[in-house]
Amino acid sequence: MSRIYTIGETVLDLLFKNNTLQQAVPGGAMLNTAVSLGRLQLPVFLLTEWGNDVAGTFIRDFLVRSGVDLSFVYEYNQGKTSLALASLDAQGNATYTFYKDYPTLRMQLEFPCFSSGDIVLFGSFFALDTHVRSKLVELLDRARSGGAFLIYDPNIRKNHLHQLPELRPLVKENFGLAHLVRASHEDFMNLFGISDSYEVFEQVEALGCDHIIMTRGGEEMIFMKPMVNTTLAPYPADVISTIGAGDTFNAGLIFSLHKRGIHAGNYRDLPACEWSDILAIASAFAANACESIENYISESFALQILNSANL
Repeated sequence: MSRIYTIGETVLDLLFKNNTLQQAVPGGAMLNTAVSLGRLQLPVFLLTEWGNDVAGTFIRDFLVRSGVDLSFVYEYNQGKTSLALASLDAQGNATYTFYKDYPTLRMQLEFPCFSSGDIVLFGSFFALDTHVRSKLVELLDRARSGGAFLIYDPNIRKNHLHQLPELRPLVKENFGLAHLVRASHEDFMNLFGISDSYEVFEQVEALGCDHIIMTRGGEEMIFMKPMVNTTLAPYPADVISTIGAGDTFNAGLIFSLHKRGIHAGNYRDLPACEWSDILAIASAFAANACESIENYISESFALQILNSANL
């Protein structure tokens, strides 16, 4: 059976609105995606780390209930589980403050045995963190050698802009490791100073990846590969929080690829019309997450998808 791996940082999100704590929920981009996929009963593994503390136990219990496999989680005793304070504005957009206390040794876990048909998602600042970079690159090299399909979501936040000169070479290397890049137009503006889809495609293709999905929040989504540029309107949503929108979009993307049996050996054969269908499903996932203060698809939405898929 093909498996799904999401690799990244785990935090406990404390959500504030109007200076009032709304909820404490497990977070981190790759965790968010894994939870949505776990609720859909897919074979998803989260590769991450957290502290052996109250917050870590809370996160572990939540992930187990959500159907996420934790075989490759590193629980450390020296240090604490990271916290992210997210303040929501009237449009549901968040600004963040992070509190981190990591041990000296990071991500002390065994690697999975990757095989053809597996899907690997990586990204966000974790994919640029020099403290885990060598381990991550080794893991991604093994995944590609094993035949896995790699998806990269750079997710470059504004608070990282002052570090761009040192981070940009790592982002470019990540583009070359991926089969597919899924990024927002803000990511490309921050990285290259451009958001025109054709110029973006030229930049990323030159770095070794020729399949790109670019999202624009509530505006159009664009899929690009050689000789193809497909545009699609997003699924409408009554937005409460956008925190998990991109991560849940990625879940819908991976759900569709997994169900279609798309892998590193056949993804280039997928026609543009099927990519449009995949984008539509991913957008519906993101819209569902935006309509709550959770970072994932709701359990009721997951049940609806499972019933419609006759699983």
